[in-house]
Amino acid sequence: MQRAAGGCERPRCVPLRTAALVSGVNCLAYDEAIMAQQDRIQQEIAVQNPLVSERLELSVLYKEYAEDDNIYQQKIKDLHKKYSYIRKTRPDGNCFYRAFGFSHLEALLDDSKELQRFKAVSAKSKEDLVSQGFTEFTIEDFHNTFMDLIEQVEKQTSVADLLASFNDQSTSDYLVVYLRLLTSGYLQRESKFFEHFIEGGRTVKEFCQQEVEPMCKESDHIHIIALAQALSVSIQGMLVVSRVCACPCSAACPAAVCPAVPALPQAPISLPSLAGPGASTRILAVPRGTCPGT
Repeated sequence: MQRAAGGCERPRCVPLRTAALVSGVNCLAYDEAIMAQQDRIQQEIAVQNPLVSERLELSVLYKEYAEDDNIYQQKIKDLHKKYSYIRKTRPDGNCFYRAFGFSHLEALLDDSKELQRFKAVSAKSKEDLVSQGFTEFTIEDFHNTFMDLIEQVEKQTSVADLLASFNDQSTSDYLVVYLRLLTSGYLQRESKFFEHFIEGGRTVKEFCQQEVEPMCKESDHIHIIALAQALSVSIQGMLVVSRVCACPCSAACPAAVCPAVPALPQAPISLPSLAGPGASTRILAVPRGTCPGT
């Protein structure tokens, strides 16, 4: 404080530039603290969760939810009638792509005809992306890793070796990157259709740059549809949620896992089917809150 004439005190003025600098430093420290906390969370997740787990009895899900949560418990019982085991993936925002990649390639170990079709589509996919404007030099390594995994399956590798490849961080992440690029490419090729489902006034290209191509971004129906169509495969999703289903799909549905895929926002066009000529890949999603990868 400065003393004015007559003994009164008046506040000392702080230059605006200095005030802005102090504010900027505080914001920077706050941002760094948040990033450090996120890094610690990611490290804890990495220690506790493999990228793709070994086979687990589906009954392990019972222990993850309170016994008095009747909706979850009943839905897990209904799943148990059809499936005997699950594999967990690391909840890092890339779980859909990693789950699809491993599940489908594991299934192709027993389906040589579909393997050859899938290999041909996958081999051509790089040319399709380059023709859309993706830089060949940028995507080549990711595509090569994708094809290497397919050829590994073609050589009748063991499930254990395939699992080891998916748990190699570099190999697994390269696969995820390429599947994200395929998803982005299909969304942009069919932008006239998908633009009806993009929120926030963004273009399809902007959506892909912000929500599809970056690692650790969670996937939604639009991503699943695009990847299924890009590779001409069927993806069957099981979403276990803590609410009673209100759809008319079956009499048992209120106590079961709803097999219906929730519709995208309304638009003056029909929603494409997830069904394709390829083998069906089943993915189970059991939400446990916001994925820390986002």
